[in-house]
Amino acid sequence: MTGHMRKRGANSWQLIVHLGHDERGRRRSASKTVWGTKREAELALAELVTDVAKHALVPMTSLRVEQVVRSWLEAKAPRLSPSTVVRYEVAIKHIVPAIGDIAVARLRARDIEDSYARLHARGLSGSSIRKVHWAMRMSLAWAKRRGYVATLATEGVELPLLGEKTLSPPSSADVRKLIERALADFENVSSSVSVRSLPPYLPYRQGQFVRDGAA
Repeated sequence: MTGHMRKRGANSWQLIVHLGHDERGRRRSASKTVWGTKREAELALAELVTDVAKHALVPMTSLRVEQVVRSWLEAKAPRLSPSTVVRYEVAIKHIVPAIGDIAVARLRARDIEDSYARLHARGLSGSSIRKVHWAMRMSLAWAKRRGYVATLATEGVELPLLGEKTLSPPSSADVRKLIERALADFENVSSSVSVRSLPPYLPYRQGQFVRDGAA
């Protein structure tokens, strides 16, 4: 693995390390800008080459988030209980529509936070979003161990507070149905209760009051 540097300013240098070629045959490289003397830049370049050699920087992959989360669960499922597998499948159903098409190597914390915000706005509770996040974090850690990503996009992601849930107010049509149902239930109860069985001073029909024994 080779690298080189070029002068960018009076005391700044751009360090470039060649990473080979991607899956489409395009050349890839990692770059970094440092400030200082030429000797200091040379030392920084040597450190950068060492980091790349130790896989601190991983070549990009074309794998999408959906492929990663599904492959992770497929690999993990034999060691899980059926109910746990179902819970992870539910989490994946929330992940895929939001960020499933993003290349996993390009996934960022803001993408994950935005997807959680949309889930929260649709009424998913904070505790449910944490279950989604757990599946997301575990699958990305699995991808990192296999060299698909260099860092975990889940690090630093802010989650909704536990118990928080965005509630949408009922529509006027829903309110009307509830009132009509309540009135119908009241009529059914009223028709099945005798006047003598009512407690003293209980409102009965058109604002009238009755006492025990009054009929």
